[in-house]
Amino acid sequence: MNLFQQICSLPNLEAAFARVQQNGGCRGSDGVSIRRFAGNLTGNLRKLSDALHYQRYHPFPLMRFAIPKPAGGQRFLSVPTVRDRIAQTAVFLIIKDIFEAEFETNSHPIDRGAALQPPFTTLNIGAIKVIVTQSTPMSTLTSTTCHTTCCLKK
Repeated sequence: MNLFQQICSLPNLEAAFARVQQNGGCRGSDGVSIRRFAGNLTGNLRKLSDALHYQRYHPFPLMRFAIPKPAGGQRFLSVPTVRDRIAQTAVFLIIKDIFEAEFETNSHPIDRGAALQPPFTTLNIGAIKVIVTQSTPMSTLTSTTCHTTCCLKK
């Protein structure tokens, strides 16, 4: 089974859903909560698996809202849909061990006064283009601090 098939597999998507469910969070722009997604879990995961496998997967727009800062002003939070969080986590679960072996804690050199431009790795896995920054060890990432971006190859 190649990496792409592993990402699209139902057992991997089920494990990804379990992590998303454990992390909690609100609904995304499609209005589907974790509880609602779980109401038809097998059907929803099959649809997601098929969309990934047949290269029909497209992430939904992010839901964005402002959160007030304690010192005044606002910061914006962008929330992906439950389905998109599952897809991101599914990729993470398969590639984390591969990249963790390659990353070092000092893999991101920073020059004083230079613009921060972290090195990154791009990997095409079937219909999924994965961009992984090397500035953070994979073991420190969670599905809510996702440094892995899924999108269809163009």
